[in-house]
Amino acid sequence: MRIYAIISKFLSFFKHAYFYSSVFLSLHTCAAATTAYVVNQTSDNVSVIDTTTNIVIATIPVGINPAYLAITPDGARVYISNFSSTHVSVIDTTTNIVIATIPVGLSPGYPVITPDSARVYVGNTFTNNVSVIDTTTNIVIATIPVGMRPGVSTITPDGARVYVTNINSNNISVINTTTNSVIATIPVGIDPGISAITPDGARIYVANVSSSNVSVINTTTNSVVATIPVGVSPQFSVITPDGTRVYISNTVSNNISVINTTTNSVIATIPVGINPAVSAITPDSALVYVTNNNSNNVSVIDTTTNSVVATIPVGASPQFSAITPDGTRVYISNTASNNISVIDTATNSVTTTVPVGLDPFFLVFQVPSSPSSPLMVTAAIKNAQGFGIRFTYYKLSWNPFPEATSYTIFRNGMFLSQTQSTHYSDTAIDPSQVYTYEIIVYDSTTQIGSGQVQIGPL
Repeated sequence: MRIYAIISKFLSFFKHAYFYSSVFLSLHTCAAATTAYVVNQTSDNVSVIDTTTNIVIATIPVGINPAYLAITPDGARVYISNFSSTHVSVIDTTTNIVIATIPVGLSPGYPVITPDSARVYVGNTFTNNVSVIDTTTNIVIATIPVGMRPGVSTITPDGARVYVTNINSNNISVINTTTNSVIATIPVGIDPGISAITPDGARIYVANVSSSNVSVINTTTNSVVATIPVGVSPQFSVITPDGTRVYISNTVSNNISVINTTTNSVIATIPVGINPAVSAITPDSALVYVTNNNSNNVSVIDTTTNSVVATIPVGASPQFSAITPDGTRVYISNTASNNISVIDTATNSVTTTVPVGLDPFFLVFQVPSSPSSPLMVTAAIKNAQGFGIRFTYYKLSWNPFPEATSYTIFRNGMFLSQTQSTHYSDTAIDPSQVYTYEIIVYDSTTQIGSGQVQIGPL
């Protein structure tokens, strides 16, 4: 990316060697409680916050300048990219201690994790490659060359592909996670920033900072199917959980572009505060919370009217936001006041402020699957006739899962399909064979539950 004085610190992170101190916060939900893991870059450690009490319950030393973290979908481990010590720290969430330190490339960025929690993909900013970590052994099993200055990656809901934004080569590298090789390179706009994927995994929306537009990628053909003009210097894109709209933060024109995903056109432009950064959307797709970095507040957008319904004062230089799984609270990182503002979504007011490390910067929300909420899957043998041929198929059914946006179906470990329905018919079967089906439940792009069933001549 090119540097502009009026563009937020996030842009400077990718172009320069991350001169800004940062905190990355990730919320982890388990059966007992929700915890937040906050990386404190200048103190080289991770703070663990109990979000029930909003008190720090542990401080974990990691590497130098921890910049990003991600929690495995099963909630067992946290992977932290240490930007200045060129390795990844692994925290066990049960004990809150570091159990492994993994050497990777130079200046590792945001890690993305496969839905089965088996592998972690980390883009290395200054070695122009991606390290693939096996989470069983915590060893790098592959190093994949990509474009120049790989930024934030996006993984498809089925875990089959990773899309890596290459900031200085203005393209996207597509990695096949089975072969760990690049299968396509997609030209996009200038300085591609944060991308967002639709819940069905069909399209990716890439904000191009220096060309002030958004590239829409069809993930079947791995080609750009639309280029949408938006505001000046779009950096961040988020998609509503129902997949109908994309909200783009335009950091220089101080507004939000709203894209209809059916028509791939801008249907509204919403003025907000100065230098809008990352938005967070409630699970019901009703409200969008936008951090305004230079006006020290948060704009709340009603997605029905696409208008600002509240402006909430927070700390100094708010950057990133995350919403709790039940949608009742929003956590805002305030980079200049070194704390987190917690907003009640019912009243749109700050209910508490949590002190953290220096310069809390990047904040993201991930929900691992909960063992207390299993998916109940049943399978039935069905017979049908078509074109004069009688055949057998298996019909799978499962209970609707709260807050689910999609269900991914696997047969004997192989991906079959993704659907928003609660049933699926598999016609490509051999009745003499035994099959194990697994259904993985997603809220947006994050796993929140799963279930299995076995059928065949047992």
